[in-house]
Amino acid sequence: MPEVARTVVVVAGPGKEQKVAVATGPRELLKPGPGFAVYETRADAGGRKIEEFVTVICGAEPTLYAVSDDQYRSWKGKRLVARPVRLERRS
Repeated sequence: MPEVARTVVVVAGPGKEQKVAVATGPRELLKPGPGFAVYETRADAGGRKIEEFVTVICGAEPTLYAVSDDQYRSWKGKRLVARPVRLERRS
C-alpha cells in the first residue's frame, strides 16, 4: 500500500448522494482533500435496501477506476452511489 494511503482518515462531508462514473485506468492515490465513499445498493430477498461499502476515492468527481476489464464490467452492472467525504491527514 502506498505510504500516502496510510496517512488519511475519512470524515463524512456535506452534500447529496451522487451516481458513480466507472472508468478504466490508474486511480489517484489517497491524499487529503475532497472525496467520496462508494457503496453498492441493492435489495435483499425481502425487498429491504442493502448497502455494501466498496471503496473510498479522492477527487472532486465520483469516478471509480477499474484496474481490469472484468472489474469494469462487474461495476458497470451494479448500482453504485457515492457520498461526499473529506480525506484528512491522520494526526
